[in-house]
Amino acid sequence: MKNLKKSKSSVVMWISLFVLSFIACSSEAETDKENTPPEEGKEYVFRILTYNIFHGEKTNGDIDMDRFAEIINNESPDIVALQEVDKGVERSERLDIAMELGQRTGMDSYFFKFRDFQGGDYGSAILSTYPIREEHLIQGYRTGSTGVVIPFVKLEIDQGTYVYFNTSHFSTELEEREVHIKQAVNYYVNKVDRAPTLICGDLNAEPGSSEMEVVFEEFSESDKSLGNTFSTRTGMRKKIDYILHPKNDNWEVMETKRICPGDASDHCALLAVIKYRKP
Repeated sequence: MKNLKKSKSSVVMWISLFVLSFIACSSEAETDKENTPPEEGKEYVFRILTYNIFHGEKTNGDIDMDRFAEIINNESPDIVALQEVDKGVERSERLDIAMELGQRTGMDSYFFKFRDFQGGDYGSAILSTYPIREEHLIQGYRTGSTGVVIPFVKLEIDQGTYVYFNTSHFSTELEEREVHIKQAVNYYVNKVDRAPTLICGDLNAEPGSSEMEVVFEEFSESDKSLGNTFSTRTGMRKKIDYILHPKNDNWEVMETKRICPGDASDHCALLAVIKYRKP
């Protein structure tokens, strides 16, 4: 009887040791999984849209959030750069346009104020399916009473994988615009040390202009083959809207599209489907 009790005690002891060992191994595996960086060479595909929305106004003068949301939703983007965005402004019915479009597209919305305007705020915005982990706002150089902000956000694409994203609306004044472009490129080169970055928006500069030479030293046009983007109201006379990706082999443009609704805004929207390969 004594030996039987001893045998049972041994079995219990071995079972307990096995269970404890299993728990310890599982815990270590989970810890290793958490600390393991994403695999090199992993690929991500982004659907990027940029659109100067003319404060949400259609060609008939109506402010119509449903129509602009429809234009965006038709392209199923992951990230959207918006320009000419109002918040609480008289001309656009005091709407928070970024929030309104975010709700209608199912994306998170982020508004970046340039200046006071008609009792509210005027600026740009980003809609994103990815969470923003950091926000950097660069005050654009200005010579007059109005100015711009050049926002960059750090998007978490995957655990340990981040992409910097920008929505730009540079000045129509050459002197200011030249500096704005240098400020944006300098952020990429020096501030984030050429980390994965996308610059999008209405740059108010044509591809062959001298100021764009600074951009093309570091970035490539995703939408190079597309035509003019402005103006859908007075004639498509120039290209000033862009989706720009770093000039290296980690980026591949898979598809581009120009969307020019005849009833909305005065700009075409641009879509680029871009593959990013983690180095």
